[in-house]
Amino acid sequence: NAEKILLKLNEQQQNTINDLLTALNRIAGRSAQHEKGTFARKWVRAQRIIRTYNYVRLLGSQTVSSMSDTGRLVARYGLPKTMQGVTKLLTDGDFRNLTKANMRRMGSAFETMFDFRMQQMADLVDEAGAVSRTDKAMEAIGGAFSRLTLMSQWNEMLKVGVAALEQDSLIHKVTSNTLSAFDKAQLVRAGVGDADLSRLADMVARHADTTDSLGRLRTELWEDKHMASLMERHIMSLGDEVVLTRGAGDLPAMMDKELAKTWLQFRTFAIASVNRTMIPVAQGLS
Repeated sequence: NAEKILLKLNEQQQNTINDLLTALNRIAGRSAQHEKGTFARKWVRAQRIIRTYNYVRLLGSQTVSSMSDTGRLVARYGLPKTMQGVTKLLTDGDFRNLTKANMRRMGSAFETMFDFRMQQMADLVDEAGAVSRTDKAMEAIGGAFSRLTLMSQWNEMLKVGVAALEQDSLIHKVTSNTLSAFDKAQLVRAGVGDADLSRLADMVARHADTTDSLGRLRTELWEDKHMASLMERHIMSLGDEVVLTRGAGDLPAMMDKELAKTWLQFRTFAIASVNRTMIPVAQGLS
């Protein structure tokens, strides 16, 4: 029995190491299955051309169909607060630019410039950089199409909206000590446990700006840099849930192959939603 348990633990350890290496290769842009030989390179290039063609051919109305994404904001923050936040972002250019600048400082809300989300979800080019003129042309066509349909701008606006609403919500709940069990569960995912709430409350009390209709945490001013980093991670994570943005570990290893990307094109959105939406909700409810 002890030998069987040891073999099972070794197998689990090896599987975990393989999963981590797969995620690391994806982050570093080394995940594509580039086989040696001219035929293999042409095969990869052909699959990428097909996927870009499908993207341009099928998703011209994607922005209209994505209007329902605002429902996630309403479900989380309520209709009055969501409408207040949207109105503020649309009418106050200084507030919008400041919130966007903060998100970009955290490493998010770059959709208009780089179009991360739609390039990923359409499985166009996942590597660190285009390797040929054809790859660069396909990448440029996909990015230009996303901006032409206003999808990139829509995704960025939603992420900025999440940042503004979540900061305001956290300020009110932390200062009034009304964090629900669901709120605490989501903070735990970012690394903020019950023992850290006093540190969080102290930083919010000292630096949060509540003079406007929507409060700002102003984490860039916090002396507790570790807590500031955790809260920024929390805000970025929520942005990637509302505007579903897939991570390095959200897809099976088979999706590193070009044929699988073409065969399952546009389905990676549903696959990634399990990790990004369903599991966090289930954890919060539990």
